Amino acid sequence: MTTVSELGALLRRLRLRLGHRKGRSVPSYRELANANGWSHGAVGGYFSGRVLPPVDRFDTLVLQLGASEAEQGMLASARDRVDERRRSTGPATEAPCFLPVSLPSFVGRTAELAALDTLHGEYSRAGATTVAVICGGAGIGKTSLAAQWARQSAQGFPGGRFLIDLRGFSPHCEPLSAEAVMRTLLGYVGVPDSAQPPSIAAQAGVLQRVLNRRRALVVLDNVVDTGQVRPLLSAMRDCLVLVTSRYDLPGLVADLGARTITLGLPTRAESRRMLEARIGRSRTNAEPTALDDIIASCARLPLAMAVVAARAAARPHFSLAEIGVELRRSETCLTSLETGEETMSVPAALTWSYQRVSDTASRLFRLLSVHPGPDLAVAAAASLSALPVDVAQAGLSELSRVHLVSENAGGRYGLHDLIRAFAGQLVRATEAPAARVRMLDHYLYAVRAVAGMLDPGMPVADSGLPSVAEGTVRPDFPDKGSALAWLYIERNVLLAVLNTAGRMEPDPRIWLLARCLGEFVDRRAEQGSTTAELTTVLARTQQHGDPAEEAHARLVLGRLLRETDRSAARMNLERALDLYEAQADHTGQGKTYRALSVLSAIEGDIVAENDFSVRAMQMFWAAGLRAGTARGWEGLGYCYRDTGRPEEAVRFAARADTLRAEPRRARTRAAHTSVSGRRTRLSAGE
Repeated sequence: MTTVSELGALLRRLRLRLGHRKGRSVPSYRELANANGWSHGAVGGYFSGRVLPPVDRFDTLVLQLGASEAEQGMLASARDRVDERRRSTGPATEAPCFLPVSLPSFVGRTAELAALDTLHGEYSRAGATTVAVICGGAGIGKTSLAAQWARQSAQGFPGGRFLIDLRGFSPHCEPLSAEAVMRTLLGYVGVPDSAQPPSIAAQAGVLQRVLNRRRALVVLDNVVDTGQVRPLLSAMRDCLVLVTSRYDLPGLVADLGARTITLGLPTRAESRRMLEARIGRSRTNAEPTALDDIIASCARLPLAMAVVAARAAARPHFSLAEIGVELRRSETCLTSLETGEETMSVPAALTWSYQRVSDTASRLFRLLSVHPGPDLAVAAAASLSALPVDVAQAGLSELSRVHLVSENAGGRYGLHDLIRAFAGQLVRATEAPAARVRMLDHYLYAVRAVAGMLDPGMPVADSGLPSVAEGTVRPDFPDKGSALAWLYIERNVLLAVLNTAGRMEPDPRIWLLARCLGEFVDRRAEQGSTTAELTTVLARTQQHGDPAEEAHARLVLGRLLRETDRSAARMNLERALDLYEAQADHTGQGKTYRALSVLSAIEGDIVAENDFSVRAMQMFWAAGLRAGTARGWEGLGYCYRDTGRPEEAVRFAARADTLRAEPRRARTRAAHTSVSGRRTRLSAGE
């Protein structure tokens, strides 16, 4: 035995033998490293045959691997022969390399790899220490990116390439101290433990002398904060240092001018290529739909896809469709992504981040699972958690720093689908119901306020509305423009809230929210998705036998469908009218007649349009709603204009103007100008 590679093979055989003797699983490199306080990467180098262990470490290893006294002596002699041969043949022709094994399935990240190439070029020209921070959420692929780039950049670092796991996010190990990292690096560059000075300052001096002008690449992986690495950087003179962390580490950016590379999710195409490389193209090509389903269930999170790929590879007799079905079950999705190995488990990776945040932030994170998404504003988060807005903002910022939530444009925050599922598993049964009520109250209050601003003369009924829950934030809108802007921004959230109706216990807030949305559904809503969500609400109202809410749901659906399905629109509106008549609800009848008038106008039936306008006006007058009555007169004016009778049209518009101008329903000067403008247009036949 004369080579380091042969010595590494011998260590691997001893490790396997130990597992067989003990009748248990073979000890992992991480377990051996933790038992001795060594770096996981260093132990991997010893067993892979890339690195010759120092004498003291070699003796410790073989003892832990169960070698007898006689074997220990023979192994020590073998290690000495390898060392002597290495010394006799002169210095190694290749720079030292302490990196994880290459991943053949690494794909994509083209922009990020290019950014690192650019950084390397700047480093080569400057010849000084250069630092970059690769940040992103759990399982996003930070280590994979850093290791991949390091492997393909061998020619640029004659001083060596080193990767050290600093254990910043590990539930069972404390983060590595700067002194432990320094000792590991010294071991990597050939300084044995016995020759290393005791103080970190002296160790830094030794490392500086060894690395001086050698141009090395150092990857400090899994860093928890700036303080963990700051003492190390002064010793890494003339090195390119890549730091990976779930935090952004702004201190390194501010103090050292570090570059930041934030990783997002891979594209769908990159996700397909990754799974093809791991599972095999023959299987993925045979089931392309199932492959897309798996990607969707994993929400394109690289760690999740790696776990599923490993599961598929271990179960060649399983179809991808079967694996996809298992993932789609919400109650088993995260369980399917649990492997029992900390480094290959999505729940474990997320748990490490969750345990790093404060109690306030962790409670807020759990309650965010109650919100249906796709994102939310700070005020909605404050309502969910019953926190003051500034405290909720601080909590969201803390969660964003560890990438448990993403901060989007406009001060909004979102959760990755798998992270939302993880939060849902953590939320306590006693927390969720109250948070859901506060969320509904927040949006219902806001939507009612918007509806009132858009049409002050048509108040939204609030019969049966529960009192607003304590802790709910009530949005304020200074003017109609801000109200409409809020509605436009929140439209998808409101639709998602409505869609939860089918999974909730009956709650009048849901139906009142749908009713309020119906007041201005034609203004900015997305018709197709709104129709689908309100169909869910309609089914829920029918299930619980509430004729008033069924009438409101049918009225809203009728308004939505009149452009795309007039027959269905008329059916819903006529059913709504019957229900309103049975309840003697004049306001509801007036709104339905007005909707039927618009539908008749679309169909070109001027007689019916006129008839329904008159009936709408009568119902609004009976309900004491002058604004609705004014609209009825105005509608009649348009009917008469369309039939070639402009004089009557102007007269009806004047009546509408008179009703609006009364002190009880006084409008702004701009509104009066708008009404007068409509009268002018009617007179001109526009």
